[in-house]
Amino acid sequence: MRASTGQRGFTLIELLVVVAIIGIVAAIAVPGLLRARMAGNEASAIGSLRTINSAQSAFSSSCAGTGYAQDLADLARPPAGSAAGFVSPDLYGTPSTKSGYVLNLVSSPGATVVLLAAPLALNVIPWAGSAKDDGWTSEELKVRNESRKILGIPNLKVSATCVRVPVVTTHSLAVHAVFQNPVSVTEALKALHDAPSVVVLDDLEAGEFPTPADVVGSDPTFVGRIRQALDFPNALDLFVCGDNLRKGAALNTAQIAELVAEEFSPR
Repeated sequence: MRASTGQRGFTLIELLVVVAIIGIVAAIAVPGLLRARMAGNEASAIGSLRTINSAQSAFSSSCAGTGYAQDLADLARPPAGSAAGFVSPDLYGTPSTKSGYVLNLVSSPGATVVLLAAPLALNVIPWAGSAKDDGWTSEELKVRNESRKILGIPNLKVSATCVRVPVVTTHSLAVHAVFQNPVSVTEALKALHDAPSVVVLDDLEAGEFPTPADVVGSDPTFVGRIRQALDFPNALDLFVCGDNLRKGAALNTAQIAELVAEEFSPR
């Protein structure tokens, strides 16, 4: 005969409830932790790429006549008169593994290297494309010619200055649009909100406006900073961003094909 101690254990139902609670908490917390870790790794990888880019500029400046480093091992070697290389020890490997990413610097045989007129890292360069007549570049003329072709206005007046900026991807434009008749900001916002494949981010009080980092990997074109131009009653100023690797001729063709297919489909 066993004496009772007066202690009581958990019932099966209580254990199941505890397990369920732990499962719910894990389901909520684990994905967030994984996303935070992934974001941290991505930020570290982007920082490493920026470091390599800066190191290439320093290598080219310090090792006159040799151009750019062919691999990470070249960047690891100290230049004459220095005890340190151009990159930190955690990037010495070829390839180098850091924060879950494999970083490598490869020189492709026959590849064309375009030397910029100034360092791109932590800088902007008011030059893009090849030189054309009267001080213009090919990219600036492309903005003019493509705008005329897409809008179907052969005599559209366009003047652009193209600037290279150190972003992962995305084309951005500061637009000063002049209209035949006055257009209010309210009218412009309605037209842009109603336009397909356009996202309006325009709330200065909330700090909302498009930036290249926001639109990477997105198909729409983002528009913001829409305002009446000072001293120009028929003009609006706005800022436009779009991922040029996503939103381009191929995607435009597919979207036009979808519209045509919808127009001819039975209703």
